[in-house]
Amino acid sequence: MTVQTIQFRTEFGYRSPGFLVDKEGDLTALSVTTANLNATTISISGSTVIDTDRLTESIRDSSLETLGVLQNLTVNGDVFLKKNNVNRLSIINGRVVINSLATGTIDNVDLGQTTPGKIDTYQLNVVEHNGVNGEFVADGANISFDAATITGTVTYIENVSINAAPTSGEHAVRKDYVDNSVVAFAVAFGA
Repeated sequence: MTVQTIQFRTEFGYRSPGFLVDKEGDLTALSVTTANLNATTISISGSTVIDTDRLTESIRDSSLETLGVLQNLTVNGDVFLKKNNVNRLSIINGRVVINSLATGTIDNVDLGQTTPGKIDTYQLNVVEHNGVNGEFVADGANISFDAATITGTVTYIENVSINAAPTSGEHAVRKDYVDNSVVAFAVAFGA
């Protein structure tokens, strides 16, 4: 006698004390426990979302709305944190991009501590903190203020070196330029 197996089928869904399958095929359960921990996957619409490998779980291609408190997260690949479907914090091929909705802050962070990088900004404020004046240090750097305006009182603690001769009345000049000019006028006027 030949045994013929036929899948269980119902047009109204199925209900048991532990789970519910409605007539559209949606499954509702308090938990899903798999029996084979060595090679088990859970797929939704043909895409694997949970892949267990000897009790190591990963969630892929997920649209989780709520996760709870996350104590640790290891990501081996790119990371995208979005708000309104716009990347706000991304790590792509090791490059970090922050695109905040409004002006934000980064506190207690050393930028470029190991490998210096480039910073483009429209304003940089160096401020006092806990009673200590802020510092802007540029040891050994070439600083360009092309077409910039410096306002306020500037105090130089050490000597300032000026390499070029003045070409306009408001330019700063070197001491030797002034000395030579005074000598030249003295000779010209017979002083």
